Amino acid sequence: MFNLIFETMTKVQFYREANGQVLAYFPDQKHDDKGMVFYNHNFYSISYIRTLLGQHSEYGKEYPEMCKPATRLEFEPLLEELESEGYQDLKVIIPTKKAYMELLRCDPYRSIGNGAPTIWCCYYDWDPGVYGERSAGYKFACYAPGVTKSLLVKQFYEYLFVTGVRPDYGHLRVAETDEQRFKVAISLNW
Repeated sequence: MFNLIFETMTKVQFYREANGQVLAYFPDQKHDDKGMVFYNHNFYSISYIRTLLGQHSEYGKEYPEMCKPATRLEFEPLLEELESEGYQDLKVIIPTKKAYMELLRCDPYRSIGNGAPTIWCCYYDWDPGVYGERSAGYKFACYAPGVTKSLLVKQFYEYLFVTGVRPDYGHLRVAETDEQRFKVAISLNW
């Protein structure tokens, strides 16, 4: 006799809304207008946002596409809250590298008199800003002297979405709030 054990993992994706609020989106959990939970049906998807009490909401599948992927630094507190609320089987779905590359900008910085890039700098999550509400600029930036562009892009992706551990290149800036976003530096003296 064989014992078959089926492990179920609850898929979760984390997004950041325009107001900065991070939400957990459960793409496989759906419910109808009576609150009955279904899997893989065409009902509204369930999500969870951090509030004083924590709450579930419903969204159509189009809503997350209007949000930006949340980084590990941004979604870690919500993940911990979900686990403390009983979600012990979560499988975090991170953004694809294609989605990451769409929100990434890489600039070469050169020494005076040198034509080849000496330092690559990656900027992630540009927001043009709205006058009176928040300033324009990038939320995350990093640079590394002596590292190839492809290696820097890979390490930055690992930091933002996979490990959350500061990369070994050492130069990293993170804007804590939207008001603290920064513009592209003319020279890398930060």
